[in-house]
Amino acid sequence: MAQIQEYAIDATPENSDFLLGSGSDDSTKRFTLENLRTFFQDGLSGGASVNNYPETLTLSAAGLLTIERNGLSDLTASFGTAALKAESFFSAATHTHTVSDILSTNDITADYLNVSGNGSAGEYLVSDGDGSFSWAAALTANTNFYLDGISKNGNNLEFSVTGAPTSTITVTLGSAAYESTSYFAVAGHVHSLSELTGVGNLATLDKVSALEIKTDAVITSKIKDSQVTAAKLAISGNGTSGQVLASDGDGTFSWSTPTGQNYFLSNITKTTNTLNFVVSGGSTQSYTFGAAAFLDTGTTSSTVALGDHNHVAADITDLGAIATLDEITDDEIASNAVTTIKILDANITNAKMAVNSVDSDQYVDGSVDFVHLSDEFKTVATAVTLSSSTTTATSDFSTAAVFPITLASDATATTITYSNTTIGQTKILKVTGSGGTGTVTITGTKLGGTLDQTSSTVNYIQITAIGASEYIYTISQA
Repeated sequence: MAQIQEYAIDATPENSDFLLGSGSDDSTKRFTLENLRTFFQDGLSGGASVNNYPETLTLSAAGLLTIERNGLSDLTASFGTAALKAESFFSAATHTHTVSDILSTNDITADYLNVSGNGSAGEYLVSDGDGSFSWAAALTANTNFYLDGISKNGNNLEFSVTGAPTSTITVTLGSAAYESTSYFAVAGHVHSLSELTGVGNLATLDKVSALEIKTDAVITSKIKDSQVTAAKLAISGNGTSGQVLASDGDGTFSWSTPTGQNYFLSNITKTTNTLNFVVSGGSTQSYTFGAAAFLDTGTTSSTVALGDHNHVAADITDLGAIATLDEITDDEIASNAVTTIKILDANITNAKMAVNSVDSDQYVDGSVDFVHLSDEFKTVATAVTLSSSTTTATSDFSTAAVFPITLASDATATTITYSNTTIGQTKILKVTGSGGTGTVTITGTKLGGTLDQTSSTVNYIQITAIGASEYIYTISQA
C-alpha cells in the first residue's frame, strides 16, 4: 500500500465518498461523508437553542479530521491513512488470489485440514468421500496383485495373477511362437534345387547339348546368316574347287564333279509369292509360296505373329460384350435369365423387392395376420392437446389407426384435420372434452352426432376418406 501523501487530494468530495476510521471498539470502519455530516449536525445541536454550527472542516495528511464549531469546542476524529485513498486504490470485492499469494511451502498442517487431530505416527490420511478426512492405520493385509505363474495350453499362454478379479489372463499366440529359431529360415537363407518343386531338367545346366534341344526346334530364324558351312552339312569333307553339291536321295549330300554341260543357278527372282530359280544351261525352276512366306514378324496387319505372341481383346473377333468385364451389371443379364435355381436360398431381402411387386395372387389365403399389418392399422398415435398455442390437430392417416385429441379448455377456436389420406381409409378420433366453449371445426361432412365438450366426455369420431380431400364422419359417445 502506498503512503498517504502519494494519493491525490479530491477537490470535489461527494456525499457518497467514504472515509476509513476506527470505531470505539478499535475495529476498522468506513464512514460516508453524508453520514458524518448528519452525525455532526445532530451532535452539535444537542437539543439547545443555540445554533452551534460547524464553521470549518479540515483533514490533515496524518488522517486527523477537525471540525471547528461555532460556540463549541472543536471535534476531531482520527482516520487511518487508507481513509484518504480513492476507491480505485482498493481491491474489488470479487478479487481473487493464487495459493502462492497466501501460502508458503509447508504452511498447510493438519490444523488446516478437515480432519480431527494430528493422527498417530504411521497413520494414513484417508478421504471420507464427503470432503473430509480421517486418520487410518496402515494397511496390514496384502493387496498386491502379482503374477505367480505362466503356463501353456495349446497355443494359449495363461498368466495366473494372485488377488486379481480375473485370476487367469489368457493370450492366444500362433503355433510358430513356440518354435525354436532353428525351425525358421534366416533372413539371408538360400535353397538348393532339390528343395524346389516345378523346375525343369535344364535348371542345373550351364549350357544345353543336342539332348536338350527338341527335334525341329532349330528353325531358319534361329540360324544366323552365313553360319551353315560344309561342316554342318550331311556330307563328307569340303570337296574340291568346282565340285557341286549333289543329293544322295537319302537326306545326305556328296561332292560331284560336273560332266558335260555345267548347269548352275545363276539368279533367283521373285514374282509376287513365286520364287524363280534361273538355271544357266537349263530351264528356270519356279516355286510358289504362301503369302506369309515373305512377310516380316510383328503385330500389324502386314506382318505375321511369332509362335509366342499375345493378343489384346481388340484383336479377337466374335468376342461377346462381356468378355472384357470384371463384373456384370443388370445390362449384361438377359431378361428372364435369373431363374429360381440361380438364386441362393434366403437371399431375397426386402431391399430386392420392387415396390408393388407382391399382389394378392402371391399371398396364401389367411396368411396375412394382424402381426404383419403396418402401424397405420393397429397403433394409437401420440395424443394431441389443443389450446391457445396449439389450435390445429392434424391426424396423419399413414401412421396410426386411432388418434387421441383433447379439446381446449377455454374459448379458443380449434380445427381437426388430416394428412396422407387414401380413399377408403377409415380412422377413429378419440376426442375428450375439457369444458371449453370455443368452436371446433372438424374437416369433412358430418353424417350424424354432436360434439360434446363437457369435461372428461369422450367423443368417438369415425372418419372415412371418400375422395381427394373429401371426408365423411359420425360422432358418438359411449
